[in-house]
Amino acid sequence: MSWLINRYNKKSSKKYGWHPSWLDSQLTKIDSDLIDVIKWFQITHDLEVDGKIGPMTFRRLLSAKDLEKSENYILVDGKCVEIDWDVKIDLMSDNCYRTWRRKRKPKMIVTHWDATTSAEKCRRVLQARNISTHFCIDNDGMIYQYVDTNNVAWHARGSNNNSIGIDFSNAYYLKYSNYYEKKGFNKRPVCHGSIVHNVKLKPHLGYYPVQIEAYKKLINIL
Repeated sequence: MSWLINRYNKKSSKKYGWHPSWLDSQLTKIDSDLIDVIKWFQITHDLEVDGKIGPMTFRRLLSAKDLEKSENYILVDGKCVEIDWDVKIDLMSDNCYRTWRRKRKPKMIVTHWDATTSAEKCRRVLQARNISTHFCIDNDGMIYQYVDTNNVAWHARGSNNNSIGIDFSNAYYLKYSNYYEKKGFNKRPVCHGSIVHNVKLKPHLGYYPVQIEAYKKLINIL
């Protein structure tokens, strides 16, 4: 069976332009060793585990390769708009509505907490639920862009067409407070008396100052 997978990957490499070194700097050939590495990549990125670089695996591989470095821009209708902050572009091409040639004019920003512990986990949850958001601000303040702002993300029913979604990486519940400290982050502040949709919330985890600064930078250019 491995020879069939190798043949598929050789055609895939020629079609998409990827190289075995994208998965492991030590790999130079398309062989059984590469298949094992591809399967591990697929396992860790919640993909079908078949050892083949098909369209879905290639898109995720390309995103992972792009994430090796950060940018100082966000994508607005396919164009790069500079921002004085670190951004990682990791587009979710399947979980949004592309407006194509129509210029979208959002009228509001909808801000969420993602109830997960990192931007990567937020992305996985969004994909699993077939929903999306334009941005997620990670614990260290890094801004992740998942959807071009000219496309419609599925994050706020009834307001998707007219809004931009921004998620804060924040596990929300107080029981996760120790988790952040164990992972090397500072202790999260706690919010008291928050009101969302006219409902007063119980005390919950707040936001790191660097996340707030990233949020300010982002909304100032949207």
